[in-house]
Amino acid sequence: MRLPCVLIFFASATRPEGVGAHVEPSDVVTSDGRFEVQRHLRVQEGAHGDDVDERTNSFNFGEEIISSAEKLEPTTLNSIPRDSAPDTFKRLAESLLEGPSDSTIKSTLKRTAEMMAPEDRPAKFRETVENEFLTEARNAKSLNMDTKKGEEPQKPFSFVMEKFKEEDLGTLFEEANEHLVKMNKDDPKGVFELYQLNFAGDKLFEQPQLSYWVHFLDLYNGYHKLDRTLLSRLLDSYSMDDLFTAIRKAPNNEVALRVEDEIKEFWFSEHHTPDDAFTFFNLDKTKDTLFDDPSFPFWTSYFTYYNSKVPETSKVSLDVVLEKYLRPYWYNLLEKEKDKIPAVVLPFVEKEVKKMLLKFWNGKGASEKFVQSNLRDESNVNTVYGSALRQAAHEYLQSLPMV
Repeated sequence: MRLPCVLIFFASATRPEGVGAHVEPSDVVTSDGRFEVQRHLRVQEGAHGDDVDERTNSFNFGEEIISSAEKLEPTTLNSIPRDSAPDTFKRLAESLLEGPSDSTIKSTLKRTAEMMAPEDRPAKFRETVENEFLTEARNAKSLNMDTKKGEEPQKPFSFVMEKFKEEDLGTLFEEANEHLVKMNKDDPKGVFELYQLNFAGDKLFEQPQLSYWVHFLDLYNGYHKLDRTLLSRLLDSYSMDDLFTAIRKAPNNEVALRVEDEIKEFWFSEHHTPDDAFTFFNLDKTKDTLFDDPSFPFWTSYFTYYNSKVPETSKVSLDVVLEKYLRPYWYNLLEKEKDKIPAVVLPFVEKEVKKMLLKFWNGKGASEKFVQSNLRDESNVNTVYGSALRQAAHEYLQSLPMV
């Protein structure tokens, strides 16, 4: 006849005093020497308030228990069916009186932490996952020590990332980067290789971990008060030709665009002219395929950047460059159909041809009759030259004084 005491004690153990629940005599029913308990306790009306907080706080979900866990194992938390037999509730009461095992606490805590957003998880749990991530990355790096440039690594970095939840990777990389910077054991090249970016080749700017390495680099530069650019760090592992090849495969990638900007700044600081860049890309050998060359868009970008930095007397014009390097193909290039020219370079080409015509007419003091004659001679408005001619004529004729 001791079981009712156990049940009453269980009720008081799971319900803090004064919270709002109590056991009434009708809750314990004697029938043929067996005792049954209703499936839930009555809750007094108007006795809520801090009820939820008090009940949840009675279980210690703090970092103290997490820090004592040597190994966290996933578990499945089962709920008690509403139509459970009395024996089920009895066993639950007895198990709670005995106290949960350490493994149950650890498993419950890990499951609770995993259900939280990464930034809301307890620090100890995040540190454990971060260490697992870095350990996996270092193990993969050691397996790839004998892998040569151009070869596939034995354990690609994608295998490392697949071991962790995709939605957690952003926070995981950021916290790992902060840890690596503070530990000061790995420089940017070391982390570049840890993230296996040295094996990316011409797919460098397509690697998801690249942006996180750039984040590490920015943290590292700030921590050590360095001003080394992203470009200079990439050149530790890749040549300029390699980088341009990779950029062409991902021209709109945010990191690739940043590298392009740094290349322009670097070239200008080294006094490289658009002519130098033209020959660097071997554009002088393109003949009448210049506009289709994959390096031409970047050259036009550097051309524009250079002209924005120099005085008017030092500016470069497209017609002078083409006259110098591609004179035999000059006419064919300008007579190309507009729809046959990549959209990314068409506005640049039209603008430069228009500037060339305006410069010529202004220098000659061309009359309205002369300009109109030029328009009649070029009847095809769908070519690069025909389109630019009409734009230039409209602007020039508008500038002539009224007669």
